[in-house]
Amino acid sequence: MGEAAVAGVSKGADKLESYFKKCFERRDLVADNKTMLRDLLHEYENTLKDINEAENSRLHDIDSVDNTIHRRLGEFKERLEARLEDLRSRTEQVEEANWMSRVKRMRRVMEECQALVTEAREYYETSVRPALERTEDVDSGRDRYIVGSNVPPNPPRLTLDYSSTVTCEGSLKAEILSCVQSSSRIVGVMASGLGGVGKTCALRGLADEKGIQDVFPDGILFIQLGNDSVLPDIIKGIAECVKQTGGRRLCRTIQGAKTVEEACDEARQWFEGRKCLFLVDDIWEVNGITPYELRKLGRMLNKKSLLVFTSRSKGFMEGVDKNVLFKEREDEELAQRMLMNHASIGNYTDLNSSNREAVKGILEICQGLPLALGIAGATVRSYCGSDMNDQDAWSNYYHDLKSKAKSIASGSTKLYGPLRRIVDRSLEVLDLESRFEKTFEDMFQGFCVLQRQQSVRGSMLQKLWNVDDLGGAVEIAELFESVSLIRMMRKKENEFSIQVHDLVLEIANEMASGSRKTEWLKTLLKNYIPKERTASTETEIEATSEGRGMFTPWWEVEDDGFIHDNVCRVLHAAGETKEVVWLLERAQWMVMRLQKSGISGVEQDLAIGIQVAKGSGDEEAELVRYLRLIGSAARMSFIHVVENAYEAWFQMYGRVIWHARQCERTRRFACEVEECAPRPWVKPSVGVLNEAGGPMTESFRTDDFSSILDLCHCGDVIRVLWVPLYRSLFVTEYNRIHGNRKTYELGSAVTESKLYGGRGSSGRNNVLPWSRGCRCGAFSGNLKNLVSGHDDGRVVVWDIDSGYKVDHSVECPASILRRIFQWVCVILGGYGANYATCAAISGDGRTVVFGSKHGRVYIWDIHNHEAAGHPFEIMTVYKQVRGFDVSFDGKRILCRINSSTTPIYAWDRDIGGEIAVPAEMQKDDVTCVAISRDGGRVVSGSEDGTIRMWNMNSTGGSVQTMRGHTRILKYVAFSANGRRFISAATDKTVCVWDAEKCVMITQPLELEGGGRAAVSADGNEVVTSRYNTIRVFKMQNADTADGPGRYTGRVNCVAYCGRGSKVVSGCTDGCVRLWDAESGDRIGQPLAAHTDAVECVAVSADANRIVSASRDGTVRVWDANSGEAVAEHLAGVGCFGYEAVNDDGTRVVFSFEKRVDVWDVDSGRVTTVTRDAQIFTCVAMSSDGARIAFCPSYHSVVVWDVRARQRVRSPLDGHTDKVRLAFSGDGTRLVSGSDDRTVRVWDVASGEAIGHPFVHDCRVVHVQSDVGGATVASYDIRGHGRLWDVKLGKCVMTSSDPKWTSTLHRLGVARLQWLFWEDAVTENVASTSAEQQQVLESIYGEDRAVVPVGDVYFSRKHGSSFWPFCKLVK
Repeated sequence: MGEAAVAGVSKGADKLESYFKKCFERRDLVADNKTMLRDLLHEYENTLKDINEAENSRLHDIDSVDNTIHRRLGEFKERLEARLEDLRSRTEQVEEANWMSRVKRMRRVMEECQALVTEAREYYETSVRPALERTEDVDSGRDRYIVGSNVPPNPPRLTLDYSSTVTCEGSLKAEILSCVQSSSRIVGVMASGLGGVGKTCALRGLADEKGIQDVFPDGILFIQLGNDSVLPDIIKGIAECVKQTGGRRLCRTIQGAKTVEEACDEARQWFEGRKCLFLVDDIWEVNGITPYELRKLGRMLNKKSLLVFTSRSKGFMEGVDKNVLFKEREDEELAQRMLMNHASIGNYTDLNSSNREAVKGILEICQGLPLALGIAGATVRSYCGSDMNDQDAWSNYYHDLKSKAKSIASGSTKLYGPLRRIVDRSLEVLDLESRFEKTFEDMFQGFCVLQRQQSVRGSMLQKLWNVDDLGGAVEIAELFESVSLIRMMRKKENEFSIQVHDLVLEIANEMASGSRKTEWLKTLLKNYIPKERTASTETEIEATSEGRGMFTPWWEVEDDGFIHDNVCRVLHAAGETKEVVWLLERAQWMVMRLQKSGISGVEQDLAIGIQVAKGSGDEEAELVRYLRLIGSAARMSFIHVVENAYEAWFQMYGRVIWHARQCERTRRFACEVEECAPRPWVKPSVGVLNEAGGPMTESFRTDDFSSILDLCHCGDVIRVLWVPLYRSLFVTEYNRIHGNRKTYELGSAVTESKLYGGRGSSGRNNVLPWSRGCRCGAFSGNLKNLVSGHDDGRVVVWDIDSGYKVDHSVECPASILRRIFQWVCVILGGYGANYATCAAISGDGRTVVFGSKHGRVYIWDIHNHEAAGHPFEIMTVYKQVRGFDVSFDGKRILCRINSSTTPIYAWDRDIGGEIAVPAEMQKDDVTCVAISRDGGRVVSGSEDGTIRMWNMNSTGGSVQTMRGHTRILKYVAFSANGRRFISAATDKTVCVWDAEKCVMITQPLELEGGGRAAVSADGNEVVTSRYNTIRVFKMQNADTADGPGRYTGRVNCVAYCGRGSKVVSGCTDGCVRLWDAESGDRIGQPLAAHTDAVECVAVSADANRIVSASRDGTVRVWDANSGEAVAEHLAGVGCFGYEAVNDDGTRVVFSFEKRVDVWDVDSGRVTTVTRDAQIFTCVAMSSDGARIAFCPSYHSVVVWDVRARQRVRSPLDGHTDKVRLAFSGDGTRLVSGSDDRTVRVWDVASGEAIGHPFVHDCRVVHVQSDVGGATVASYDIRGHGRLWDVKLGKCVMTSSDPKWTSTLHRLGVARLQWLFWEDAVTENVASTSAEQQQVLESIYGEDRAVVPVGDVYFSRKHGSSFWPFCKLVK
């Protein structure tokens, strides 16, 4: 064999060996593929399961999984599901494969799948699992900061170049990074010309930039606004930023904030010390959003954070630290790259000449707009997949686009015309292979129902496009997204939402103008209406009007996040004005909106209603009045509803019920509340709550035991400076727009500061343990500062804008020995020897004045005297300083001291000395002083109610005297414009005066009690305080507002008359009043003869006589029918306890101090039974007046025979605490109820107890028996009643039973005598189910606590000329 042959054989052997080796490798690969496929399927399923669980948790309970993680999970899920389906389809192929199959290709596929699932698993373990574990903190009720981002993703295939400062986005990034190294904190992005220049995408893309992420590691947070945005949208965006960083509970608090300032203050503490980038997109100067609101957003920032916003308004650019201009893409290469990326069909260099020309033509049409480039590129991509060459798609698209130039009407601007052509061509492309009945152009026009920047769910689009199922809506939305006409956010299967760019939405509105838009609106409304509606919820108003047959009860329609917030707007736009009015007249709708959307939702709907009303002709005034009344009721109710949604029915009804007698619309509203309120509910009568539409517009409370130091009317915000019992310092801010309040604690933490007014540290407060409380305080006139004087001798100035951080602080001057003594006293728990007794601050916040108990006045110029180290001008007045007021510029100072001869001192700092005060101003024990803003006028109030005004600038110093109060003046204050001033006195009135004419402007506003007061800048509104309740009044309504007449005295006692159809009340004004128990109307005039408070009332069984006992030491008997006195009153009686009367009212028994007396009314004879009874013992009298019962001690009861003047038997013993008594109708049995929680029935003849005691859960305060003593009714201290069957020895009914009242009347045990000595309640709690206790009503802030008696709740205040009470409706 030759060498050539050997070489050939050897070569063939090598090839054969290689062949067999490959066969064996392929055989092994077949086996490996089978194993790998099974492992992959298992790993895919487990990973998807974990992702699904994370998604579910995120949507329900886990707030710490931010939107970035959520978006990434969605992307992984979509890709994993697609690959999993592919793997499953290849299972049979892999299992049946042999070494001759294409196993390598299969292996490559599975390796790609392996890489994907590995990446997904790695992301889950590093980003998702830790977030899930951290939610344990949230579940336990704690908020914990979590790094996160809520920046929405940019559309796919978007080209952004942040590496070069030539591009707009690159310039933006460079400016942001430069701000980090400087003190700049706000960067503005200005859009040149119109929209679509890519500023939004550039903002979103920052979240994916590594350099930006490194600089802001604690979160990149996004707030989306737009041309239709309102202030609540900014607040919502702030809340979402907090929520995305783990602040679940704080998010709910911020959502309740009703000003941007308030929301930012809440968020500032949360982001304190965090390095965050806040992105605010597309802010417009509309709907109350101003550059000032933008500056408020800067309150969230610290030295490490940055705010970037985009806008088309130049007004927002004023005052920003950096400004970046965005405009159309002038860089043709970058625009070309962006277009090609959106098309995803090759590179520009690969195109032939004709297609390159087509690309250039398309770029010319798009004019550099990123929005147009995105839509055009995406549409070109849809040309592919047909028989044409992919490259030829450019030429074909360009040809089609040019052909549209003459067939499409140009848009509203030269720029939008080409964009309209691009959109129109995209819609035609979608229609080419559409399977839907409607064309895509038609469905695109449906977007006209949306507002700018509005995100809507797929369920809404299903109704809008009228498709059979949600899957159809998904398919349509995906096709719109495929050509970049919408942005689609997917959540899980068939759950998605979309958003339409403003410019695209504008084109949709242009295409659907006129009647076509109305058709879309009506179609949408029609598809929301339930297919079948029952009549079970029909109310009186719906049954008696055109409503039920014509209109839809929208409160019954399930909300999808769109319909409830937009139905009034959509109805109005569709021309359905009658249905708008009908809907706003429905109590069910207004209550539902108040509960779910808050006052902002109610006011949004009412604003639309007022627009409708203004075109309603003759009904305009009446309808506007009704809508404003409902708005007022909602605003007054919201502060209660936000804490307890259940009582919205109680609140709204109580605010409008009086007006129901004057307005038919309001009457129908009240009737609907009565019919539709969930059971149980509390139905209030007139006067329980303050009525809507009156002078009072809002009320709220501070701490239960607090002292108000100062009030400040700041327009939309009311600030209250107050000190609780433990003497820390607090400020409560109440937002008047939406009824939200927030409280800051100041006094327990004082920031680091220099002794003589150095600016405090900007960091967290450092607690100084010796700063133990506050003596005095006041707000500045510029609303930026407040001053407080503390027990440790420090005077502190707080900066309001910074969230009440210390701005300056100083220590009251004292000698070294006195200062040592002061510190020793404070450390030992006492007070220092020298502290500020009162303080004031000038309107400009530069001058602080405070006085000490040693008679010195210190004037502290915060800014001018800091460097010199001599902070004070000191003046001596030799008496304790009681009050100050300072002109706005701090040049003139007014001081009130504890002196009867010269109570007023005045200084002018310009002349450097005291100003002589006219002697007439020093008269009659001055109690309060005030100085006008310009320092020109001084007003004072005196003990006799006299007001005096002195013009300091006039020659001769003339003094004007005014009279309008009858008792001690407590407070006077000027309005900011100096034209008006207010006065408040202990005669329970507040007056507003014209400062120039010295005359009263309105009738005095009658209030409950007296306290601090403040006036608005224009003098039209007054804020008052009494104890811990703050009220806001609109003085112009004091003369014109319709409302019930007021009596503000306290109710001390009530008694039922006859069978419970009437009620008698005894009041602190000395009057006895008779009321209809059902309607609440007063019967006749008040019975007025007592000169002091009525302490006890009783009514005879025949309801003809009323007995009243007063603190003036008299007992009177009245004819209940005529209101005349029956006999000469009984005088000389001491402090009353109880009284009782026989059936015909001829004999009365009463207790006072330790005495028990019996009065024979007809003869006038008084018999003293005992002088040694239990103090203020309860008494009872039999129906014939022959026997009485009283308690000689806590644990025993004595029955006394009046005629025989002796005890019937030995004392009845058994109780261990205070006892209440009642005879049976026939006098044979006596019922006793005690504080020991038991009720006992006694046989009067034998003195034996009948059966075992009946047991309550708490103290028994009233008992009543039927005629024979077989049935007993009793009430405990909570007002819960029980009906006992004496023979059976058990409770047969409770007051929670709907038949309670009727049963009492039937059995004759409804007669009731109730003394309001016990504390009343401000809440009523009842069971709505076997498991749930629900607060049904609360009336705090109304100063009208109630006393529950069974299913009736009596008010301790007469809120009106009608008897105020509540009924529990079951």
